[in-house]
Amino acid sequence: MKKILIGVLLLALTVTAFAQQKKEVLPYDALIRSAKIYLGQKDKDYDHVVELLDIAVANYPDPLEAHFYLGLIAAERAEYSVMMDHFRKFEAICSKENMDADKKRAKACQKDDMPKQIRETKEAELSRAFKDGVTQIRLADSVSSVMATAADSSAAAGDTVTVPGDSTKATRADIVKQLLNKGQGLFNECIVIDDTIPGIWTNLALIEKKLGNIDKALEYYQRSYKLNPNDALMVYDLANVYFDQKDYANSARYYGEFGALDKANAEAAFINQAMSYQALGDNASLEKTLDKILEVNPANAEIRYQRGVMYVRNASSPEMRDSAQKIDSLLTVSPKDAALIAARDQMIKSRQDYNTKALADFKQAAETNAKEPLYWYWYGNTAFFLEKQDESLEAYKKCTETDPNFSDCWCQLSLVYARKGMKPEAEDASSKCKDK
Repeated sequence: MKKILIGVLLLALTVTAFAQQKKEVLPYDALIRSAKIYLGQKDKDYDHVVELLDIAVANYPDPLEAHFYLGLIAAERAEYSVMMDHFRKFEAICSKENMDADKKRAKACQKDDMPKQIRETKEAELSRAFKDGVTQIRLADSVSSVMATAADSSAAAGDTVTVPGDSTKATRADIVKQLLNKGQGLFNECIVIDDTIPGIWTNLALIEKKLGNIDKALEYYQRSYKLNPNDALMVYDLANVYFDQKDYANSARYYGEFGALDKANAEAAFINQAMSYQALGDNASLEKTLDKILEVNPANAEIRYQRGVMYVRNASSPEMRDSAQKIDSLLTVSPKDAALIAARDQMIKSRQDYNTKALADFKQAAETNAKEPLYWYWYGNTAFFLEKQDESLEAYKKCTETDPNFSDCWCQLSLVYARKGMKPEAEDASSKCKDK
């Protein structure tokens, strides 16, 4: 046994001596055997092993074992670009096409389960870097939370901010930035290993957002979205960033997609989408979105109220008023013009339809949340406009019962009482109308 060990060591020493002589190159198998011997030692001399393997790569065709071991060494050193370069070269040499054409090569490629070891090495390094990256984000959030809590406590106690306090805050802010930068580096390592995993790009986007690099964050979110557009949480984050940037067209798009992906949170998603359309002034899309919200939750009184307000605004929109004025002006010149009369009637019908739809929404909103005086007020107003006196009377009475100080309700109620010939009631309501 001792003779065998001595022989192995002599082989390694001999290989070293020959390798150092530039004029003569050892056989490929000898270089690989020597490299494996050094790798098997307790104190590994990676630099020397790399030197031997580089000689093999430089002097022999298809040095698959050399690339394999160079990749493993690079993984140990966390040099992932180098690791992937060697693993890709191994995979190119051992491609299916090459192995199908050369059975001897196929056997060599499968030796020592090298493909499996490569796969497992990449997976292990990717998993390690990803988990460590997530840990850095969580640590940064924890430090940020401590900073926020300390600031709130100081504000609640009426503490003034002192220089030492500022110094502490600055130090913690620096720690947060350092943690995020470290996480960024780890996820960038993941990209080197495999850039097709959506979660890597999502976490990079999150880090960039926390660092205030919004354009970069959006770029990374979009990379993640292209890889997996069905990641609901990522889509929601993307929508929020666009909304914060006042890019309402994109926020509306992605809130809508999030609502379709996450049924449990669809109502909130569509509400945000509605806010985006409202900011854009896109009433047609806003109406459709409000309809979707009420399909998800018919009992949402606030949305019913908002849709009612939208209908009222549509009925009295500047476009509607301008058209009505033009038609009325033309009718003064041609009072019997059939086309103008038809247009006027259609205009009146459109306004009537909007107000009728508004009435239904205001009524249901008020009945769903009877404690909100504003709902009763607008229910009364719309009924009053549509000349539904009994409905408007009851709605205004409910409004004053809910909020006795709601002056506008008393003002409107006095008008309804007057129209119905109820003089004492009208006078009493009028006395409580501050705008009389």
